[in-house]
Amino acid sequence: MTQIFTPDWIVKYMVQNSLGKIWIKSLLEKNDTRLEEQIASDFNWQYYMKDAQQPENVIVSLKDVDKSLSNLEITDLKMIDPSMGSGHILVYAFDLLMQIYQSEGYSEREASKSIVTNNLFGLDIDTRAFQLSYFAVYMKLRQYNRRALTSNIKLNIYDIPETNEFNSDDFELLFNELNEHDVTLFNNVINLFHNGNDLGSLIMGLDIDYDDLYQKLSNLNQEQMSFELIPLINSLKQLLSVSKILSAQYHIIITNPPYMGSSRMNKILGNFAKTNYPDAKSDLFSMFIERWNKSMIPGGYNCMVTMQSWMFLSSFEKMRTHLLSNFTISNLMHMENNVMGIAFGTAVTIVRNMNLPNFIGTYHQIKTADTSGKIPSKLPIPGNRYNRTNQANFSKIPGSPIAYWASENLIKDFEKGTRMDELVDPRQGLATADNNRFLRMWYEVINSNISFNSHSIKESLESNKKWFPYNKGGSYRKWYGNYDYVVNWENDGYEVRNFNGPMER
Repeated sequence: MTQIFTPDWIVKYMVQNSLGKIWIKSLLEKNDTRLEEQIASDFNWQYYMKDAQQPENVIVSLKDVDKSLSNLEITDLKMIDPSMGSGHILVYAFDLLMQIYQSEGYSEREASKSIVTNNLFGLDIDTRAFQLSYFAVYMKLRQYNRRALTSNIKLNIYDIPETNEFNSDDFELLFNELNEHDVTLFNNVINLFHNGNDLGSLIMGLDIDYDDLYQKLSNLNQEQMSFELIPLINSLKQLLSVSKILSAQYHIIITNPPYMGSSRMNKILGNFAKTNYPDAKSDLFSMFIERWNKSMIPGGYNCMVTMQSWMFLSSFEKMRTHLLSNFTISNLMHMENNVMGIAFGTAVTIVRNMNLPNFIGTYHQIKTADTSGKIPSKLPIPGNRYNRTNQANFSKIPGSPIAYWASENLIKDFEKGTRMDELVDPRQGLATADNNRFLRMWYEVINSNISFNSHSIKESLESNKKWFPYNKGGSYRKWYGNYDYVVNWENDGYEVRNFNGPMER
């Protein structure tokens, strides 16, 4: 029901390798004698990928990171989808958590209530998406708890509010019941959601005691208040609830964030991006990566499926460098065009909140043909790019691209070799400044006036020919081609060199 955009098998992959991963690590820290892959198999997590064997120094560091997981109770584990859409990820996370709860001895009724009150959190900028998600998760709750609809159980799922139309005068009577310090805090929360419909889950929460403010609102004697103040109290309670979710730290963050290039952002969002996310401002999804990396607990996981562009393009280099310098890529699934049903490449990136550059991450590729009319039964798929490497290698390549398939020899070439720009100055090839004047298709000129065999300036002059082959590119040719043009290069390009046209060369 909730699969509107992200395919089901990709959602399972994301949840199993983040939420499932941290729980397996907690079991191992509690001296579970099974191997990592055996635990995943016992849960029937078919897309789970075990970590690579690590160097000894990384193993020592990981023990320090993971030791706190020995005290992790399932009721304490917190997971959020900050752009939940129809709730697909939350619904599958519910199923996986139910498996874990039952393995810990909980009844279905106990587990289902705890999942929605303690474990799952969701946000979205769109009210209709919020309604879909709320309904979908509540139906999962009802599946395991027949009394759910009459139990007044409230989910931690909200749409992002906006306070642009709030009138401070409306709150004056209400704020008269509170002290000056609390009024300041409430005003800060109200201001936080100015332009909430544009900024959504990119908003950072405040470092305040939300429970205390919520309790003070609840303690107000509503029976003695005028009727119009009651909705204001409810509005403030919602603002507190959403702001608390935005300010919290999570073990697991999983989402398919929105994609939007900076050129398509409105003025409000564009200015916000430049001010708050200067390294990630090129796209909305990269801003989500940066923002929610800040909300992981130490050792937590942030799993997002995004466009692949952040992995390679220079416009994301600062964001990429910051990520590689402060976090660790645990797992990355690189997908070709149309694997997700969209006409561009994507990637599931699972980042862990620890700085271990020598950690050996797991990287693999899904090709379009792998999912054409079928669903992968297991991962990785044989024959595709599959590598286990440490991200320190990426920084050895100019621009730090996530070139996970690069061989050791290629990495060494970048380490020990000499860069081309240290030997020569790269330049553009021939630009005529007026192609209509200086270029012709080869069949438009007399064949005897074309030199096909001049290999030097001297030979071109001695040929006494006017036209010479010119590689300009063109449309796709499967076998051979795009040798269509000739250029007027008579007398060593005298006319081209001395042409003063409207286009500067």
